[in-house]
Amino acid sequence: MIHEYQAGRAVCGFVEFVAWIGVVVSGIAMLISLGTSFSIRGGSIALLAIIPTMTALFLCFFVIVTVQMARASMDGSVAAQISVRDSTKQHQEILAALRSYGERAGHVAGDSPNRSPKMRRAGANAAPTNP
Repeated sequence: MIHEYQAGRAVCGFVEFVAWIGVVVSGIAMLISLGTSFSIRGGSIALLAIIPTMTALFLCFFVIVTVQMARASMDGSVAAQISVRDSTKQHQEILAALRSYGERAGHVAGDSPNRSPKMRRAGANAAPTNP
């Protein structure tokens, strides 16, 4: 059974949506504070006025990156589960093919093809005899 992490993906989608809204609001607030600061005060004070909005913008981008990393982790987990499932299936198919080949060749699985037919009939515990 493969876990698709629907709940985690839903939470990541919601958090990313809220972070993008934060980016837009912070960008608009930064432009407004920058415009009003330059018109009212001097240039150096205006740069100090945009620091809180730049911090909010940076934090929103950081949240977006973190959400993308969480989503990539979930994708990697699903890919690993699929890989394990496929390799297990392939392993079982190979074993079945080997058993089928062994039965067609006239010996039982686990039996050595180098043993004589007399030893095969006598069983696995029979001691070898000299002809």
